[in-house]
Amino acid sequence: FPGSFRMSRAVTVAPAGVVPKERRRKYRAGHTERALKVFTVAQESKYIILSNIPALGLLDEVYTMVEQFGTVEDKRKLENVDAEQFTDVCLVKFEKINSARFTKRKLDDFFFYGSPLRVQYAPQYETLDETRDKLMLRTRTIQRRCRELAPVAERVGMSVVEASTSAPSVPAGGGDSQAASESSGVVGTTPTRVVDRSHPVQQHVPFGAPHPRTTAPA
Repeated sequence: FPGSFRMSRAVTVAPAGVVPKERRRKYRAGHTERALKVFTVAQESKYIILSNIPALGLLDEVYTMVEQFGTVEDKRKLENVDAEQFTDVCLVKFEKINSARFTKRKLDDFFFYGSPLRVQYAPQYETLDETRDKLMLRTRTIQRRCRELAPVAERVGMSVVEASTSAPSVPAGGGDSQAASESSGVVGTTPTRVVDRSHPVQQHVPFGAPHPRTTAPA
C-alpha cells in the first residue's frame, strides 16, 4: 500500500537441477554445489594436494602433521598454481593409498592457524604403473570381499550384492593385508560374541524349577 514499509529477507534459490548442500549427506556435500556428483576409484590417489596454507613459513609444520598418518615418500611445495593470495600449496605422496584417504578425512576443513585447509586427491601426478596398481588393488579387494560374503549369502538366501549392502562396507581403493593394517579394524570381519553355555546362569531353567545356583549341594 502507498506509504507502508515492508521488510523482506533475501531467499537463496538453487539453480535448476542443483540439490542444496543442506539436503545432501555429509560425505556428499562438497565445497561446490552441483547437480550431479560422480566419484570413481580412479579419482583416489596416493598423491594429495594441501592448499589454503597461510604463507607464514608453515610447510614444515604441515609435513610433520601429515607424517603421523602414514609413511611419506615425497613432499614439495608447488609453484605457479592457482591459489588464494598469501597462501601456500604443497604436494604429498604417501606410500599407501589408505594413508592418503585417512589424511583427507582428517585434515580437510581442518583449521590451521585460522585458515581451513583444503585437501584433495591428485591422480594427475601418478605414473601409468601407479594407476594400474591402484586399479588392480581395488579388483583384488572386490574379489576377496565377494569370497568372504559368498558363504553368508548362501546361508541366509541372499545374493552377494545384497549381502554386501547389509555387511560393513570396504572403502574404495584399499583392502589388502597391508592397507587393512592401517585402518581401525580388519576389513571384512564382524565382531563375534562368544557365550559360555556351560555357566549355570546362562542355562535355561524351566518355570517353577529351582535355579542351579540356589540348589543346595547333596
